[in-house]
Amino acid sequence: MSRRNPNEQPSTRPGDPLGGSVKTKLFLAVSLAGVMVAASGCVTTKTENAGDQKTIRVWLMEDSAPDQVIADLDKEFEATHSGYKVRYEIQKWAGIQTTLSAALSSGNPPDVIETGSTQTVSFARGGGLLDLTGKKAELGGDHWLPGLVDSGVWENKQFGIPFFASNRVVVYRKDMFERAGVTPPKTQAEWVQVSQKLKNAYAGDPKFQALLLPGTFWYALCGFIWDRGGQLATDDGGSWKGALDSPQSVDAMRYFQTMFKFSKLAPDSDEDVPRSSDVFAQGDTAQMVSLPLYYHEAITKNPSLDGKLGVFPIPGLTADKPGSVFVGGSNLSIPVRSKHADLAYEYIKMLTGDKYQTKLVQYPNNWYVPDKTTLAPAVANDPVMTVVSQAAAFGRSMPVDPRWAAVENEPNVIRRYMTQVLSGGDLATLARQASDEITRRMNAAGAVGG
Repeated sequence: MSRRNPNEQPSTRPGDPLGGSVKTKLFLAVSLAGVMVAASGCVTTKTENAGDQKTIRVWLMEDSAPDQVIADLDKEFEATHSGYKVRYEIQKWAGIQTTLSAALSSGNPPDVIETGSTQTVSFARGGGLLDLTGKKAELGGDHWLPGLVDSGVWENKQFGIPFFASNRVVVYRKDMFERAGVTPPKTQAEWVQVSQKLKNAYAGDPKFQALLLPGTFWYALCGFIWDRGGQLATDDGGSWKGALDSPQSVDAMRYFQTMFKFSKLAPDSDEDVPRSSDVFAQGDTAQMVSLPLYYHEAITKNPSLDGKLGVFPIPGLTADKPGSVFVGGSNLSIPVRSKHADLAYEYIKMLTGDKYQTKLVQYPNNWYVPDKTTLAPAVANDPVMTVVSQAAAFGRSMPVDPRWAAVENEPNVIRRYMTQVLSGGDLATLARQASDEITRRMNAAGAVGG
């Protein structure tokens, strides 16, 4: 089956979990009338209609998992749970907020649902998800990817269980690095030097660009901000305040400006317009900040690149660890009105367990990382995913609050800010204006949904 990227909810799909650019337009809150909130850690089977006694309904999103992996799991689940059948239903990302809201407030919701990592808290806030805090340790929660753990937490309770994730790395041309006499950088300062040497080595090629870096690539900017100890927004007792004008965030934007000078993309470009893999496949680019998905796409589009590409983590400030990255993906949850909550938990336990996580990440042309740091060996033989997995250990997430969706709603505050700065606007003034807009949007959103 064709799979997109698991990091985001994109405009077409990564939360799309990650597909292409992430233009998430999440609802600000979910109001589910009459939905009772389950007690902490309680997983029980509720009264059911006779016609539903033998079926476990599982809703997963399009392109989330290979058909064969799910087929294997369903077969094993049915064999170990005599008399029960799994009804696997694929959902589309378009309109999923409305679809799930209606399902959760109905009398017959699915038993297992998948939500994008930026969506889960909205459904938890609305009271539609079962509290699984008491099951965290049994599910391996001590080893979940740092960037996904918080995305399933609302008011210190675990409602979402990490399903899969991915993140960006730097894909580079080994032959171009060799010609320029450089090796993959270990720090952000070295990255500037390496990119400059690449630019100098190909000064006679008008099509050459040392780095493919979309102008609105705010996931990279977020990492630079986190590396410097900054935040996108800060929570002061429930009242949010934008933080793009902090010294750390301003310094991060200055660094992004420096790296953007090595790119020939427009200030308003993103991962999909033009699509990064399309540009890289043309053969005139030395580096691109990329999901592993685009690595595979570039080779498919230009087979001559096979064997010429390498991967390194986005550099950090110091050589002792790579840079911070946004880790996006999906979580699995159980609706509070599930009629088979105990069996739904068993299904999630299998899908997020070592056996099926290993199957998932070892699927051909994989671009997922395991949900746990302890499963890094599962991709040890994949030179691309090994690097992706190592970088994921330093992953972060967006502010975990349903109100954050207001910031990503178009026009996305951070993307617009970046375009304005890269187009020549005053950084300090624009940073202050963007911070004020984040503050306004998030606090206004707080009144929605109660």
